[in-house]
Amino acid sequence: PAKPTEPTKPTEPTKPVESTEEPTSSVLSTSPTNPVPNIPTTVPAKPDMPTSPLPSENANPEFSDSQISAAEGYILGVWRKTTYESFRSMVKTPHYRVTDSDGKAKENSATMATGDLFTVLSSSGENLAQYQIVVVLDANCDGKVNSSDARTILRAAAKLDKLNELQQKAADGDKSGKVNSADARMALRLAANLPL
Repeated sequence: PAKPTEPTKPTEPTKPVESTEEPTSSVLSTSPTNPVPNIPTTVPAKPDMPTSPLPSENANPEFSDSQISAAEGYILGVWRKTTYESFRSMVKTPHYRVTDSDGKAKENSATMATGDLFTVLSSSGENLAQYQIVVVLDANCDGKVNSSDARTILRAAAKLDKLNELQQKAADGDKSGKVNSADARMALRLAANLPL
């Protein structure tokens, strides 16, 4: 009689071998190791650099409007009268939440204000990073640019009042790095619907 054979053990899947070549582009393509299109493949990092997260896990917000940028915990370059609906159309970041400074979700028709919070989320909904929105010349953080902002800016320029960092970023309308009478003039011209 034939001796029964032992069942074979299932083999463990082999781990892909990572290339040491520098990546030439962001890869969402087909290849011999990734035959299905639009499935991310692993891109090796440069030596001594952490691996990059997938685009959906990027903690840096991205915008289609080149005037809007994110830096040092702030989203800069949002203009007065920008509604949340309009702002949303410029956001390229896939997962995020925008709330007012009190933590309430923004409604589509609500105007963006200095101090609103932009939270980048992971694909699973976890907070990755939080930014304060800065509306150009909205120095009093009410979502409008009017004579009250011009007064706030002028008092700060004359060293009669001190602005916090968020207000300073909003008050510096000409991006000179200083809050001065030129910024107050810009706020007054906007309030009067005059060209800058």
